[in-house]
Order: sequence, then structure tokens, then C-alpha cells
Amino acid sequence: MDIKVSQNGSVACLSMNGEFKLNARSSFKDAYTPLLKDNGVSTLDIILEDVDKMDSSALGMLLLLLDRAKAVGKKVILSRANSYVTKILDIADFEKQFTIC
Repeated sequence: MDIKVSQNGSVACLSMNGEFKLNARSSFKDAYTPLLKDNGVSTLDIILEDVDKMDSSALGMLLLLLDRAKAVGKKVILSRANSYVTKILDIADFEKQFTIC
């Protein structure tokens, strides 16, 4: 899993590339943790267009991120999901938890 972090104003973008599975746990956490501490960031945009595979542990990581972000007053958006990821997010009813665009 390759994660690129960029920032546009108060929105931090995490572009995910590859397989979003359990083995990506530490790199995903390492990417978002500093952003949760950054007072200049109000929203984390998780860009999923280049995710090839995604499993239940990835869904858990996203939910954990959402809980941690809410605890510090930040929003999480899931964006640009490809058709594969969209299907998984739909099955998991993630539109009830996240803003998906």
C-alpha cells in the first residue's frame, strides 16, 4: 500500500494506492496521525480511486480513523472510490458513517 499525503488549505488528502489490507495498518496510521494533531487540518479526504483490493480490516481502519478524527473535531471524507471500492462501501453501509463523494 502506497499512501501519498498532500494538503490543500485545511483539507489533508491521503491518496491510497494498492491493496488496502491488514498489512497497511501501520503505514495508514503513520500517515493520518500527524494530521489529527495538526490544527491547520479540519478534514481528512481519503482518496480511494487507486485501491485494487480492500478487506474487512481496511473497513475497520477507516472506522477507527473516523472515531479518532471525531474525537479531535475533524471530518473524514471518502472520495473518488472506484467501482470495486464503492461496492464494498455500499455493502458495509458506510454512507451512514461517512461522507462519500
